[in-house]
Amino acid sequence: MDPSECMRTESGFRVSVHPGIPTYGELQAQFKEVHESYKGKPFRPTQDYEPLYRSLQGGSWWAELSYIHPNRPCSVNIALQEMKKHGLRPAFFEEALALFRHVPEELARHPVVALGSEKISQNGGRFIALFYKYEGENRLFMDPMPVTQHDGLYFTDECRFLAAKM
Repeated sequence: MDPSECMRTESGFRVSVHPGIPTYGELQAQFKEVHESYKGKPFRPTQDYEPLYRSLQGGSWWAELSYIHPNRPCSVNIALQEMKKHGLRPAFFEEALALFRHVPEELARHPVVALGSEKISQNGGRFIALFYKYEGENRLFMDPMPVTQHDGLYFTDECRFLAAKM
């Protein structure tokens, strides 16, 4: 881990994030398997965090990242409530990529969901990034998120939600 780009903290990691979404080929270099949906339009910030995301786009930024784990299967809504309770927000796609670029072994511990960015499908479905390790290889998948409500989709208690300090 390069300390000028990423370091462990008491509550997680401090990572340097460079704006911009990598190409599908660049993602394939970082992950053994990348879901085909990553070939299309890039991720965008979820509506609640779009102003903050735009304010960060002037250059690189440091993100203080940690995991939220409600210790039970939970919905997106429950995970967001837990983050808010701790003064955190959901991590953006670029923040998760930066962390796993510097500390890929983190994915061996548990699947990680990044709720701060989403991808809209052609039929209007919303998708979020799911990072995990399978058969010894890091993988990047897409998980569906309900179209109108942040409730209803449940993640197993194995999943961790990547969160950033506000």
